[in-house]
Amino acid sequence: MHALFLALLFLIPPAGSAPTHAQDKPSDTFEALAKQAADAQSTNHLDEALDLYRRSVALRPTWDEGWWSIGMLTYDQDKYSDCAAAFRRFRSLKPDLAPGWTMSGLCEYRLRQYDAAYQSLLQAERLGFQGAPELARSGRLHLALLATKNSSFEHAILLCGILFRSAESTPEAVAVAGVAALGRPLLLSEVPEFDRPLVMALGNALAAAYAKPAAEAIEKFQSAIQAYPDVADIHYRFGAYLLKSDQARALAEIRRALALDPSHLPSLIAMSLESLHSDDAAAARRYAEQAVKVAPGNYASHLMLGRALLLEFKSTGLDTTATGNSLPAKGSAAAKGRPPNPSLRAAISELEAAAKLDPESQDAHFSLSSAYALAGRAAAAARERAEYERLQKLNTARTGI
Repeated sequence: MHALFLALLFLIPPAGSAPTHAQDKPSDTFEALAKQAADAQSTNHLDEALDLYRRSVALRPTWDEGWWSIGMLTYDQDKYSDCAAAFRRFRSLKPDLAPGWTMSGLCEYRLRQYDAAYQSLLQAERLGFQGAPELARSGRLHLALLATKNSSFEHAILLCGILFRSAESTPEAVAVAGVAALGRPLLLSEVPEFDRPLVMALGNALAAAYAKPAAEAIEKFQSAIQAYPDVADIHYRFGAYLLKSDQARALAEIRRALALDPSHLPSLIAMSLESLHSDDAAAARRYAEQAVKVAPGNYASHLMLGRALLLEFKSTGLDTTATGNSLPAKGSAAAKGRPPNPSLRAAISELEAAAKLDPESQDAHFSLSSAYALAGRAAAAARERAEYERLQKLNTARTGI
């Protein structure tokens, strides 16, 4: 497996090697070693090539292509500690190139340094997973694995969705999607044997939802429900899939999930969101408050409650100057002694909590911008709007959509 992977990656050498300035011109010894290393590699004398590359970077530690080659050769030989060290050097020299971060993450994953691997692959994602398609696919898959392990389930499913749309669904990607959709913070090796058929049934339905015609996706979900009628997550995912095409049936499936599990967080959040879309502030608040009780550390719970309170405030038609500003404007309702509007103050508090829990949530920053604007806090509103726009561009670069 490594040999094929290595061959694919060598088709695209590291981009953007810095030009050599006159004062930095390599010595003849360095040039000779570098050429010998490349020749040895091209003729498949890999141990000799590795030794020559190491001697070359000892003479010129800033030679990024040498560090890349050392990293790839040691990865192919399962020498993951050496591989991780080489790619740390490479990415320090070329921090804006995603392949170095991706390969760092893959080496760290093999070493079971999961926290380090997660951070490396997140950085590769921020940079758009540049590089060979095979490397990008491997990076996204391993990031999905680690996002699931870190309870970032929706992020993991989004990554799997990109994989499903760009290539044939692999059993590993299907399994990752299934574990994430069940809300279980596990690596695939940690999934109990008796749960694996359930994982694959739900994963296959999600894969079809992303890449197959609607009829096939619905059939996959119905098969999963028939096999596992009492699993709330399947009903919820089926309902979420149907929301754009059959809202009544979709909501029935989500309510079925809540009937099976009244504390099912994704369903509570979905029902709060649908209530917001229907301008039903009371229902949106009720579902969101339950979500906060179930998961006080979840950003989406606070986001939904903040948005519900914001809708509640807007629906009152009250003077928006009674907003709870710490320094109310002269002559405003608050300055005259009217108590600040509790719904807007509470909405801002919840939305601030959401943005703190997930600083990269576009929705949190957008809603917070609206709330600050209603509170007369123009500078804060502009700041949050700018952050929303920055994240929107970043997420477009990550996903390509």
